[in-house]
Amino acid sequence: MSGRGDPAPVETPAEARNGSFQIDRTVCPTIPPRADYELTGLGRSAIGILRAIDEWAGEHADTVIAARKAYDERAKEPVAPA
Repeated sequence: MSGRGDPAPVETPAEARNGSFQIDRTVCPTIPPRADYELTGLGRSAIGILRAIDEWAGEHADTVIAARKAYDERAKEPVAPA
């Protein structure tokens, strides 16, 4: 390797065998090693669903955080014997 230019990417065996993964990983033979990630068509088809989940999480974050804090506080309380 001469160190000039971008070397050709090398597919890992998993990507070469199966194109149905949601994320493709391409390892580049560089020093230091580098891997590039890209959504496949299947992964891109889930973007709308993931955006909806992200929107829901943003709208309800305060409620979720408060519920977690309340749960943590209850977990600190001693448990009554049965």
